[in-house]
Amino acid sequence: MWPSRAFVAGRSDSSEAGSETHRMGNADVNQFGAGHSIEGIALADDYFELFVKWTPNTVTDNARRWLEQRGFTVTTMKSGVLLLGTRNQIENAFSVSLENIKLPVNLPVPAELRDYVDSITIPKPRSYHR
Repeated sequence: MWPSRAFVAGRSDSSEAGSETHRMGNADVNQFGAGHSIEGIALADDYFELFVKWTPNTVTDNARRWLEQRGFTVTTMKSGVLLLGTRNQIENAFSVSLENIKLPVNLPVPAELRDYVDSITIPKPRSYHR
C-alpha cells in the first residue's frame, strides 16, 4: 500500500494544496517527508522509476541479471520491468547525464541489452492529489 503522501520518480508531493519538487541530491532517509519507506526500500529524492520494455519473444534472464548487477531493483511487469535506481546508477549504467533533463525521456539501450530491450524510459512524475 502506498503512503498517503505520494513519491514517484524523483518527486515528493508533500503539500496539501500543491506539490513541491525537491532538489536531487544525496539523501539518506527512511521516513515520510523527504522520502518514503516502501517494503523496506528507502525512497529519496534522488531515486527514479524507469520502464524497460522487452523486445517481442525474448528470454529476459540475461537482461534482468545485467540490470540487477548494476544495483537496480527490478519488478516484473506485463511487457517489461519497472526499475528503481539512483541517479548515479542510471548515469553509470546508461552512460547519460540526468542534469537538467526534461521528463519523460528515453534512454539509450546499452549494447549488452539490445537483443532483449526495445526501450528504456524515465516517465514524467505523476501528481497524486486528493
